[in-house]
Amino acid sequence: MNMSNNEHSLRLMGAVLQLAHADRETLSHLVLTREDASTLGLQLWANQTMLRGTLISADDLDGQLRELDQSGLVGGLSRTDTPDQLEIQLWAADEDQRQAWAARLARATTSEHGWQLLSAAGEWRWAQWRKDQAWARLQNAMVMADTAGIPKKVIGEIAGVRRGAVYEAAEASKPIESERGLSASAPRATPPATPERPAPSADAADRPRRWTTRAR
Repeated sequence: MNMSNNEHSLRLMGAVLQLAHADRETLSHLVLTREDASTLGLQLWANQTMLRGTLISADDLDGQLRELDQSGLVGGLSRTDTPDQLEIQLWAADEDQRQAWAARLARATTSEHGWQLLSAAGEWRWAQWRKDQAWARLQNAMVMADTAGIPKKVIGEIAGVRRGAVYEAAEASKPIESERGLSASAPRATPPATPERPAPSADAADRPRRWTTRAR
């Protein structure tokens, strides 16, 4: 597999975003293999065609999968773990979503106009994701400004949003009443101690690498 050697810090989301819009819409599944403790091999597949192979960071793999799942760019995810690799099915929140995606591709690939529609749809989906990301950053900035004591009216004027949006952002950042009561009145449970892992044996490097995260 042709992989670049300088992308060890690349995350899963970044690798998916590097694809062209139409290619991203055709993605059917991802295959991850363990390269070493800090690096994963990633293959991006459109059914029987591998679109790209690269290396990504192995740090917080579950978090990377959640980020991709919540983006809405490739539908819902389902995963299959084996001792040698992890396969991620895309557009797989349920059978209806999978069938709808397959039907969309079947229609899109019959004409040039279909491909253009598919690419435009992928761009629109990407733009919606970018908009959501930008709005989350703006909300965070408004909360920080409110915490610093800047009047909400001034925050709204600087941000170019209605004052109500500032109140909503500030309110959403506060813990809910039950959480406040719990933290004030109830003692926090002490998490159980994590048992120490035994030191690896001398021949551990010769054993097949296995995934440490399992299917849920």
